[in-house]
Amino acid sequence: MEELHHKSQQNNILKKEISEIYSEIRKKCSTFCFLCILKTIAMLGKQAYQKMVDEHSSKIAWLLYWDVEVDEHMENISSYNLTFFDKLVLCRSLQFSIPEPCILPLTSRQLLRKHF
Repeated sequence: MEELHHKSQQNNILKKEISEIYSEIRKKCSTFCFLCILKTIAMLGKQAYQKMVDEHSSKIAWLLYWDVEVDEHMENISSYNLTFFDKLVLCRSLQFSIPEPCILPLTSRQLLRKHF
């Protein structure tokens, strides 16, 4: 629960920073330029999302490629019943996990400068 609260706070802080950046850009740019910047930001977001989905899909395909009996590699001592895919991921190690990206406001500004 504490982790969820912490993530929520981080999310609110990032939303506020993004809102301030948009306001700053809007004040300094013409309407056309601002709309172009918004379109570029949306495009970069879609590209990042697609890259993450592609990486995740390739990892799932890699996991399913191996013909291994997952139950022979682990023993579940928790009360939680693991699904087949939970067991598959656990027996392959944490290399399967998707790292959580940390995007700093400075990085966002550098991306905008790079594209304009």
